[in-house]
Parts: sequence; structure tokens; C-alpha cells
Amino acid sequence: MTVENMEIDRNLDKVKESKGSGLKDDFVIKTTDEFNKCADHIYDLLNSSSILYERGIFSSSIFFSIAAVEEIVKVYNSLFSKNVDGYAGKDMGKKIFGPGYELWMDDRLTDAVEEEDLRAIFDLYNTGDLMDLKRDSVYSNRRQDTMTMPADIIDKKSARNMLLFAIQAYEDNLAGYSLYAINVSKKTDKLFEELVK
Repeated sequence: MTVENMEIDRNLDKVKESKGSGLKDDFVIKTTDEFNKCADHIYDLLNSSSILYERGIFSSSIFFSIAAVEEIVKVYNSLFSKNVDGYAGKDMGKKIFGPGYELWMDDRLTDAVEEEDLRAIFDLYNTGDLMDLKRDSVYSNRRQDTMTMPADIIDKKSARNMLLFAIQAYEDNLAGYSLYAINVSKKTDKLFEELVK
């Protein structure tokens, strides 16, 4: 075994150790600092989605938007539970998005996204089909004996609408829980404004 291989093996052992001992199925936020880190992480996902959208990479953009929604659900639920699995397709996530789109407090989303499109996003979320869309946004598939790429399924409009939905989800569900999260929402507001121009 070469020195280089030994070094790689040591690094892999560290990764295995951190995966084996540090990660848990339960997701609990214990401090404001942890919550603020989560707010930063969600902003990074939303910002990544925005950058990809601006560059015309719509399928990857929608992937990051859906990941942001999942993280919002996980963080929100962890504020009220000691045992959260964070999976957006489970019933806990429906506590956030279960009501119809017309019941959302802020009307900027309903002004920015057509009713039919917004209803479709809520249907995807509430049926669990959002997970399928997330998978389809990054993987090629064979459908009816035809090779389908993510770009064949995801268009500019759907990527835009999903990003607006994710930004509003952050605003409605997490922005008010700390001063830091409010400051993050100022950045997400800018992303929203740039999209609706």
C-alpha cells in the first residue's frame, strides 16, 4: 500500500466515523445559533436555485428549490417537536402547506404565480409527488421507450414558480423566529423581487 493510498484510507475512515456516529434520523434544533445556521443554509439553497435559474439551468434550479422546501419543513417542525424526521412528503409537512394556496397570509405569491400553477405546486406537495419531481430534475429516465432528460421535463416557468414558492415558504414559516432570520428574509425578498421583474 502506498503512502497516498494510506492517506486516502485514513480520510475515508474519518468520513465513515462522522457518518456513523454523528448523524441521527432525528433532527432537533436546540439553540438560536443552530436555528440561524439553518436559516443561512436555506438561503444558500434558494440563492443557488436563483443563480442556476438566471443561467438557464432550470432543472437544477428546481432541484435546489425543492430541497429548500424540504429543509424549511424540517426546521419548522423541529421547532415544535423533539422527534422530527424532516421528510417533506410525510404528514408533518402538511401542517405547513396543507391549507390551500388562497389561505396564505402574504398575497405576493398569488400575485406572482398564476392560480392554476400555484394549485399544481400545492397538489405536488400535498400528494408527495414533489419528491418525484425532485428526482426527475436531476436524473435521466426512460419513459415509454424514450430517453428523457431533466431539461425535457422542467421549463423556465416551472423553475421560476417553484423558486417563488420556496422563497415564500421561508418567509411565511421561518422568517419571524429570530432577528437573524428576519435579516435573511431581506435577502430572500431581493431574490423574490428579481424574479418577478
